[in-house]
Amino acid sequence: MDSVDMYGYLNDLWEFNPVTKMWTWMGGSNVVNQMGIYGTKGVPAATNIPGAREDGISWTDSNGNLWLFGGYDEGSIAMGRFNDLWIFNTITKIWTWMSGSNTANQMGVYGTEGVPAATSIPGARISSISLDHSRRYSHGPIVWGHRVISRYVRPSKADLHVSSSATGT
Repeated sequence: MDSVDMYGYLNDLWEFNPVTKMWTWMGGSNVVNQMGIYGTKGVPAATNIPGAREDGISWTDSNGNLWLFGGYDEGSIAMGRFNDLWIFNTITKIWTWMSGSNTANQMGVYGTEGVPAATSIPGARISSISLDHSRRYSHGPIVWGHRVISRYVRPSKADLHVSSSATGT
């Protein structure tokens, strides 16, 4: 629920301080169903912000930055599932759109299994699961492809995608 008693999806970001036991609103809107502002891929900007969504996945990297991938939005103009990848720099407090599309319901580009490629990208999805092992290995989390269903076709199997926390690919 937002600040004016409306239900929908939010893109607000909060930080909890365990010492003071207080919350701080870090950014995003206090009103539901806001569109994202993507800017330019790979370029941090104070105006960048992921759109409102539910069921995206997130993890933190070894530098403490927050990563956000995918999710679902049905309340704004860009209704559907997303495959966008964002990083929130916890030092600069700025979002950067790293990978994926700024439009909903994009198909995945699979390339060759087990071979990294600049053209490979997971398709739009919700309710995925990430295994964050970036603190022990040179690459980022593994994303398990859950709920990539459409109204018409169910996938026959789950798929995996390894994301590099350094590049977002």
